[in-house]
Amino acid sequence: MSAPSSTIEAVATVAVPELTPADRAAIDRSLRLPVLYLFASATGWLLLAILFGFIASLKLQSPEFLGNYSWLTYGRVWPAYFDAFIYGWAIPSGIGAALWVIARVNGVALGRPLVPAIAAGVWNIGVAAGILEILAGNSQGFQFFEFPRYVAVILFISYALIAAWAAVMLREGEAAGESVSCWYFSAAFIWFPWLLGAAYLLLTVSHVPGVMQSLVAAWFAQGLIGLWFVSVGLGVIYYLIPKGTGRPIYSRQLALLGFWSFALFWGWTSSTRLTGGPLPVWLITVGIGASILMLIPVATVAANFAMTLRGSFHKIASDPSVRFAGFAAASWVAASLLAILTSLRSVDHVTHFTQVSIGVTHLFIFAFYSMAIFGAMYYIIPRLLGREWFKADFIQWHFWGAAYGIGLMVFLLILSGINQGFAWNDPAEYKSNVAVTDAFMAFLRVGGLAWLLLIASIVVFAIHFLMMILGFGNPNRGPVVLAHNEEETKL
Repeated sequence: MSAPSSTIEAVATVAVPELTPADRAAIDRSLRLPVLYLFASATGWLLLAILFGFIASLKLQSPEFLGNYSWLTYGRVWPAYFDAFIYGWAIPSGIGAALWVIARVNGVALGRPLVPAIAAGVWNIGVAAGILEILAGNSQGFQFFEFPRYVAVILFISYALIAAWAAVMLREGEAAGESVSCWYFSAAFIWFPWLLGAAYLLLTVSHVPGVMQSLVAAWFAQGLIGLWFVSVGLGVIYYLIPKGTGRPIYSRQLALLGFWSFALFWGWTSSTRLTGGPLPVWLITVGIGASILMLIPVATVAANFAMTLRGSFHKIASDPSVRFAGFAAASWVAASLLAILTSLRSVDHVTHFTQVSIGVTHLFIFAFYSMAIFGAMYYIIPRLLGREWFKADFIQWHFWGAAYGIGLMVFLLILSGINQGFAWNDPAEYKSNVAVTDAFMAFLRVGGLAWLLLIASIVVFAIHFLMMILGFGNPNRGPVVLAHNEEETKL
């Protein structure tokens, strides 16, 4: 960090209770076991997920690669990648960050920390069972909801136990209603069981018929991206930027407008996933309209972040958490604008069923959400362990490897997807699916470099994290600074 820890901790983004060093230490002790376990297990799942993704990318180019193993076919490895990423990495790491921020903002220690830690362990058992079922060919077949019914029950119960502890801290705290981060975290903790429970009942128990099944599946996938990824990601950024810059959020009114407009409009955007399908035209039009109205939260939240950073943009060069949060905020704006653009019928006509949708999804879940969570982990872990990160160079390598890796991947996916879409719409030139595949496959071959960069960056982070747990960090050193001469690195 670019300022002493004591100075950063004294900064108040909202009217929060004054915490003494002893209070902060007590809160951190109560959260150390569950949050570190959530972060550590999530990092392990992320390594496995990226490995699955890399294998899937190779199999897309060379189907015969590992062709003697049925459990490593593309149709199994690709959903295993997404589900390991979402349920193994993204949700547990987001829960860990949210629990810590809620406790610090409200000045409330976590009671009986062993219970949420055990619940997190049960969650990991459920995820492991789900991944094994997918690799064995027992998949539900719905995007982001491939796990069998019994796995969904395990996840729901374990999540409910953890969410109950978060609810207790929110109820006992004094500042939850004043903290923008707590608005988003509270909403995410409520929205996720609603999404999972409704999808479980409608897709696996009641078995809604016909096209309604596709609509429910689209609603779940879109809701998971927005009502969990976006909510938790923005909550993290709303905490990190004021803390890193030492300035309060620029405007509470803009924050309110951004939050409520997002909550109002996002849920209606799911029908855009089914443009051109056998659904009423008015339903698709409502989804497109809601997508366009998402410009309101995008503009207000982006303006709030930019105005909070005004005069402190040099912190992006020096402060690890602000750097990751700033990258995540920019990625959220880009992902949201691309999602709005591709929802339009004239654009969807080209991009539907192409690699573009995968590129936009990765912008949301990796470039935005995961980079925000990495920023939170760089801020939280030293406070839980009482020592600073071992080496600033490791953080630099992690950031640039992840930034270049995901940037290259998204660029190639979108470029190849556009080429793919135009090829499908030109039957005179491309007369078969093989010809269409050849038209965009060259882009995906270069994408192997992006996967290697991501793998390398995550391995560096995992090693750095392990070194911290093993005690290699420095307890007597101030926060890590990435650029020492701030005057020369101002943007």
